[in-house]
Amino acid sequence: MELVWLTAVALLAMAAILWLLRRLFTRSSSGEPRPGRMTPELDLSSRGSTAEFKAVQSEQSGNLLQKYGISITVTADPEVKGTSTEEAVDLGDLQLTPEGGWILDPKSTFPLTLFGATKEVVLDLKVLLDESCVRSWHDLLPKISGFLSQANLRCREIETYIQTQKDIYFQKIKELKESSPEWQNSLENDRLDLLDEFRRVAIEHLRVRPQANLKVLFEGQPRDMTIDDKLIGKYGYDVIVFFLRHVSDRGKVYVIPADHYERRNWEKLTELGLANRGDNIQLISILSALTLREMTELVNDLQVPTFHRKAKAVEFLSTVPDIEQRVQRKLAYRQLFQVKALPAEFADVDLGSIQQALAYSDEVAQLLQHTYVMGYFAAKHRLRYSEMGGLLSSWRILASVGACPFCIEQSKLAFAADKPPVVPLHIGCRCQVSPNLEGFAS
Repeated sequence: MELVWLTAVALLAMAAILWLLRRLFTRSSSGEPRPGRMTPELDLSSRGSTAEFKAVQSEQSGNLLQKYGISITVTADPEVKGTSTEEAVDLGDLQLTPEGGWILDPKSTFPLTLFGATKEVVLDLKVLLDESCVRSWHDLLPKISGFLSQANLRCREIETYIQTQKDIYFQKIKELKESSPEWQNSLENDRLDLLDEFRRVAIEHLRVRPQANLKVLFEGQPRDMTIDDKLIGKYGYDVIVFFLRHVSDRGKVYVIPADHYERRNWEKLTELGLANRGDNIQLISILSALTLREMTELVNDLQVPTFHRKAKAVEFLSTVPDIEQRVQRKLAYRQLFQVKALPAEFADVDLGSIQQALAYSDEVAQLLQHTYVMGYFAAKHRLRYSEMGGLLSSWRILASVGACPFCIEQSKLAFAADKPPVVPLHIGCRCQVSPNLEGFAS
């Protein structure tokens, strides 16, 4: 009988331990990071294709989010696993630094400091970052990027990383050029190809590196952070991003049906005078957008030569007296759009520099958002692990896929139970901390 009681007690104890472990280590579906889970890099083109245009806002009182038409509502649905209020982690209120900066998350495991804005503006950004901790990171990233571009904010931790690592990066490229006979004997195009190889080697040479586009961060930092302010101030951030995606094909005519996901974007460009539509597009441009087969169908009732080249086909069709009526019968002119040049007041604007500045803001936004969120989850995990008490024997770092040499080195170390490691290990770090339990395999 005593043996039966002992067996029952042992089973109950094991069940209690398993329940505790499941509660501590089960990941919710709220976007909590996992080792090796990466955020795809966003460039200007991929980001702009999903952004909805906001109406250009007038200069009214209110915060920057309202000023630029960014609407954010933070909610926590207790029915959704992983977003209940009891699981929320307070990263602390803004703290003013002696240098005039603002610490976004003083209670985080990796506090971030911003410069160049008032408390009200930084609070608006914090709203976006806090929501990133409980909602989709990718949905909010374009808004954070636009916010940084408009407010010209600077992050001390990101700028410190760039300043310390950029010199190592360029020095390595210089050494590779000097030691490469192929570089010395190559022409310009081949040198451009070689330079891309040297960049890759230089980045791999860095001991500490976030998973970001380091070429953009090291080479694309704008000398003037306000270079895009004039354009964005007049047209809005989303409008300029979409415009820049298509401005290189300014002569191209796009056929955008009413149900196309970019239709509203094109209509907004037209409303603001940055695109032509329908009858305002020159006929020769519309003809050039047709295929050879479509051109032939326009005049299949006439005796026409066989078209083999578009230029010759357009030249012939331009001589047909009623060609415009024929095209209008075939095409819905309301579906035709073509990017225009910027107005004369922006004649001195270097669009290449604008694109470079926005790409840089994208990378900074991604690093800022990711580090903030990883700091949130690290603090959240620390609270969870504190419930384990004497079960902990030690700690270890779980290196993410593609981790840098420094993170890999740290992942090979064991940390005492009373001295857990602190992650993120650096800006943009994706590593996590895991406990080793007494009596259990790691």
